[in-house]
Amino acid sequence: MSGSITGTSGTEITEWNIDFTVDAIDSTSMASNGWVENTPCLKGASGNFKCIGTKPTEGLHNGCTFVDSAVGGVTVSGSIIIQEIDDATPVSGIITYDAKFVFTGTVTAAVYA
Repeated sequence: MSGSITGTSGTEITEWNIDFTVDAIDSTSMASNGWVENTPCLKGASGNFKCIGTKPTEGLHNGCTFVDSAVGGVTVSGSIIIQEIDDATPVSGIITYDAKFVFTGTVTAAVYA
């Protein structure tokens, strides 16, 4: 997705991707008449982003917000740990960086029209 990320070190984001992990938690109640009931639960997320400009720093980045620039896009918020940063071959003298990250703690995702 194209868009922006706030909360990381001063970089110009050109693209980002997030993979969500969802689990089904048991929410069976006495009123279920013996049937198992499950509720979907967002368990975590990981992803990567490409950027130009200042190289991002590895480690914890609190309060990050990923905003999709498309109409009806998604906004994802939480704290991330940047684990790996690769330098890409320069195009027109501009070096790009590919950073891999995982979310830590609570992750929220909202879709806006």
